[in-house]
Amino acid sequence: MDRLRLALGFASLVALLAGCSGTASPPTEGSASGPAAVEPTAGGQPAAGADGFEGSLVTSGGYDATWSVSPDMASNPFNSANNPTLVSDKGTFGNIKVTEDGSVSFGSGASELSGQYAGTGADVTLDETGQFVCAFSVDTDVAAGDGSTLHVAGAMTVHWHPESAGGLNCP
Repeated sequence: MDRLRLALGFASLVALLAGCSGTASPPTEGSASGPAAVEPTAGGQPAAGADGFEGSLVTSGGYDATWSVSPDMASNPFNSANNPTLVSDKGTFGNIKVTEDGSVSFGSGASELSGQYAGTGADVTLDETGQFVCAFSVDTDVAAGDGSTLHVAGAMTVHWHPESAGGLNCP
């Protein structure tokens, strides 16, 4: 449990610094965010009972791209301190956070974008305790501080089963 707290604390600091800088960076192998997600099956979904992400997002307006969670990103809920790192079909990196109330925060280091974008309108699925965003679908505009907007659409799911967490999980 202490390792989990340490990893989440470090990941929170990294996410905070990335959010403040308006850029996102790729995850590194063996990072403090935890072990890599299990390789997906041929259909792109995690193997039965395995941790991992599925789904994708499409951005349009200011930046047309399709985004998926980086394959070496450790599984975490979408409202955790360790926001999922996204990789676009253009090779750029970003991050996504979706909260219980359907708020969306999207950021990318792509030069065509203005850093962090925020908005509302995501439909969320929570875990049994109502604490963690396990899945969401979104089709909304998000805005940056400079007034620019970006359309974000798609759906994502995380399968998350942390050890020693007292039954907390995203099936």
